[in-house]
Amino acid sequence: MTPRTTVTTDTLVSLGAQRLAGILLDLAGEQPTIKRRLRLELAGQAGGETIAAEISKRLTTLHRRCGSWSWQA
Repeated sequence: MTPRTTVTTDTLVSLGAQRLAGILLDLAGEQPTIKRRLRLELAGQAGGETIAAEISKRLTTLHRRCGSWSWQA
């Protein structure tokens, strides 16, 4: 039998959705990458317009940080 401290799909499922959501929110507060991923996952559930808006926001942020881009190599 796998020890309960081993991180697997089954052991994480055993924590329950409420507990996992709390852990994800804590991590999202500390790590912007996780927060972005969660926003994109939620946008994906909401539909095309919502995910397009999230991608647009991300591209705008990247543009501000990196300057202008050329779409042609």
